[in-house]
Amino acid sequence: MIRPIPTLSVLAGVLAAGLMGLPAGAQTPAVYPDGRGGEVHFPLGDISFADEVVSFTPGDPASGPDESIPEEVLGPPDYVDTVDDNYLTLGCGGVLELRFTDNALVDVDGPDLFIFEIGPAVEATELAISGDGEFWVELGRISGAVAAVDLAGHVDVADSFSLVRLTDLRETCHGQWPGADIDAVGAIGAGRRVVLDSSVLFDVDHSDLRPEAEAVLAELAADIARYGNARLLVEGHTDDTGSDAYNQQLSVERASSVGEFLIQHAGLPAMAVEIVGYGESRPTVPNDSDENRTRNRRVEVVIVAY
Repeated sequence: MIRPIPTLSVLAGVLAAGLMGLPAGAQTPAVYPDGRGGEVHFPLGDISFADEVVSFTPGDPASGPDESIPEEVLGPPDYVDTVDDNYLTLGCGGVLELRFTDNALVDVDGPDLFIFEIGPAVEATELAISGDGEFWVELGRISGAVAAVDLAGHVDVADSFSLVRLTDLRETCHGQWPGADIDAVGAIGAGRRVVLDSSVLFDVDHSDLRPEAEAVLAELAADIARYGNARLLVEGHTDDTGSDAYNQQLSVERASSVGEFLIQHAGLPAMAVEIVGYGESRPTVPNDSDENRTRNRRVEVVIVAY
């Protein structure tokens, strides 16, 4: 079904020349220690965790140089004890922004996002999520024993997000490690993200699938069918060539073509597929060169198994 463009929801992504597959092992469910004697289950395993640091503004006062490397937050949790320095201390009032690239944060039953903070207590931070880096959904305060966050009540079930922002609330501004200490950020509510290059799928200014596209989409459909029960978010994107209205309509039509193919070949009911067009409003890179415009012309598919 086609629904209007939502206020929320976008997948900023990377370009794939056709289908960007993932190794099977990267999607194996896994359990990780929560740092407090318990465990957290992630259905997509290691690909569930933040992949890229968008920005980091250390607080004041900040921690030492070994605890101020934001890349330590990326990937699965790996903190062992205080002799390690494989975590990030935000500093008093520090702000960290992270991106998921090979998966998407979505709302499922139960907790959707888990913040792995180390130390005896969860120091207070403000949490927000976004799809485009412009519109942010404020999820509120994380403090005390709360490290798991449920998106229900904050977002639509069809929305997807790629950005997470943590802001230290300046409640612990003394000692060697001022501010929250973060080991990892993971999406429990996660969908595998596949990015399709529009130049492989469509001729210029057209939305009918090219013959070459069917082989790419057939491979994706077979992969989706192996999930059993799944829902899909299919999102169309264009570059900035042409009018806003034209690009909007083209993005919807292209997403519809992909979605309809997957419904037919992956054995999914139409109600399990959401089709959204974003036109030129959600570029992954600036539209300032032919190469970048090519990257922005894409269809993204998020696969949420259940």
